Amino acid sequence: MFAGVNLAYEAAMVVAVRQAQAREDAAWLVPALGTITTVNGVGHLAGSVVTRSYSPGTVSGVAVWAPLGLFAVVRSRQLLPRPVWRRGIMAGALILGSIALLALPLSHKSTEAMSDPIPRVSR
Repeated sequence: MFAGVNLAYEAAMVVAVRQAQAREDAAWLVPALGTITTVNGVGHLAGSVVTRSYSPGTVSGVAVWAPLGLFAVVRSRQLLPRPVWRRGIMAGALILGSIALLALPLSHKSTEAMSDPIPRVSR
């Protein structure tokens, strides 16, 4: 699953960059994906620090994805008009916020399941 998720995201990044090169109106995709990638990579590290345990994706997030995302954000700032760059950053932030809102209820369910390792069966 790990390799599949990383390959899918890598493919999405390549497609977004190609679209941004081919179509001027798609240029906002690069800073958007850069924002998502940077925050996600750093988020895995933050999760590991907060829980004092290894969070899957921390190594690849910190070593590969966060630097790649930061490069995309910085480089796109140098190349894109400010309004297009800001649109991309805002799109990335909105997507991250949506993902966080969707993940929050799921994380509570997994925490509840972990707190009671022996499921109770009612008769």
